[in-house]
Amino acid sequence: MENNFREEDQLLIPKSINFRNNIKNNFEIYLSGKSTKGALMIGKDLNYLFDVKSTFPKFLKFTRENIPIPLQDNETVQFVSCGLQHVILITNYSKCYLFGDLKYGSFRYGSSNDYGVKPQDLHFGVLLPFRMNDSTICDQLPCKITHLDSSEVFSIVRDELNRYWYCGKSDFASFQGTVSFEFKQLDNGELILNDNSVVSHFVVGGKHAIVCVDEITLYTIGNNSSSQLGKGCDNSFNEFIKVNWNEDKQYFVKQIAVTSTCTTILTKCGKLFSTVKSLSNSSYSFQYIPTSIIFKDISSSWNSFNAISENGIIYAVNKGAIKELDLCGFNIVATHF
Repeated sequence: MENNFREEDQLLIPKSINFRNNIKNNFEIYLSGKSTKGALMIGKDLNYLFDVKSTFPKFLKFTRENIPIPLQDNETVQFVSCGLQHVILITNYSKCYLFGDLKYGSFRYGSSNDYGVKPQDLHFGVLLPFRMNDSTICDQLPCKITHLDSSEVFSIVRDELNRYWYCGKSDFASFQGTVSFEFKQLDNGELILNDNSVVSHFVVGGKHAIVCVDEITLYTIGNNSSSQLGKGCDNSFNEFIKVNWNEDKQYFVKQIAVTSTCTTILTKCGKLFSTVKSLSNSSYSFQYIPTSIIFKDISSSWNSFNAISENGIIYAVNKGAIKELDLCGFNIVATHF
């Protein structure tokens, strides 16, 4: 599919873009950065699309007229999410398109190349199918998608029935695994669930994922080289494993935030737990961050956490330490960031 990107669609944006989910039929999408493996939807690789030394970042603008995916008359882009070397678009018809590669580094096919995806295909977008639990494959989900999130090497979606689907690295724990170019449903068989249990959280980090069941029990999968799984070892895992945390069910999980090397939990009572190295036994686990501050929100970037207190003060969270941020006199009016 050829992209009719125009040079005049380069914009100078002097502030960050707040991309909302409730996009109308006539949408606008802005992308900037590296176009490795075609991740910026321009049909080619460029080391840097724009001058990174400019005062403000420049962005590519995409609308219905130049978006490189086939949209029907009443179809529109509903979600956009960026990974390390990929961009995923989801339409209101529950179709999912991938630009760029879900695998970091050089492109490699899956072990059997069953997907038939070639490197050049990724430059122009591929439709990612959904594999149902009965092994049937659909080009689109039969119900509405309500959430999309991407990390370094894989992505997740949630549908209106509160089912989760994930795709990307088949081997979460290393860069050497194969890639799954389809969304697989998070099967209850992968977790230990009661009949009435539900997945309340599913969050992706750089090379790991965290699942929370009933706002109480944690399961993790992936790379554990930096303690991000909260397990008492440095081993990585290719299957979901239960974390020995909150065994007495004292806390309920409100939010989970992740970086490439760490995981932090915010409980509904405002406490923070983070995957830090215990000084007592030199093992990795979720540790309570001792403080009298009560938090109500938490967010993460590639390598850092920020938490906002019930008084509206923002703190940096790093390796179990909390430090108030100096905002140079700016007032915080938002409760989520």
